[in-house]
Amino acid sequence: MAGGGCGGTLVDALARTPQFSVFLAQVRQAGIAGDLGGRGPYTLFVPTNRAFARVSARRLRSIESSPRQLRRLLWYHVVPGKWSATQAKQLTSAQTVTGDKVSMSVVGSALKVNGATVRQADIHTCNGVIHVVDAVLLPPAQ
Repeated sequence: MAGGGCGGTLVDALARTPQFSVFLAQVRQAGIAGDLGGRGPYTLFVPTNRAFARVSARRLRSIESSPRQLRRLLWYHVVPGKWSATQAKQLTSAQTVTGDKVSMSVVGSALKVNGATVRQADIHTCNGVIHVVDAVLLPPAQ
């Protein structure tokens, strides 16, 4: 198993979780599984399949048809470093791998990322941490 005794990599965790199958398929399609399975560490905000279902089919097809746009969308969900939810709650923003920032806020006790709610936090892997979000994070227009 990749990653030894620490539960595997981010990609291993994605593969073990059925609710992440759309995100994982896109990671593979974009050719970034090797990067997300590498050293890291990364903080990964993963939208559920249900979150992807709320994005218009037309918009999703448009993104998926452009390898550059798809990679940008996926990397926009990745922040360098391993940030627990407790640490992330101290931030007002974080710079993603794309160089764009995501906003961070706390509403009640819930961590929000660009308005999306973190539904499950702190899924630790050998090369990072996953926080499950209820919406796809769309990068700003270029």
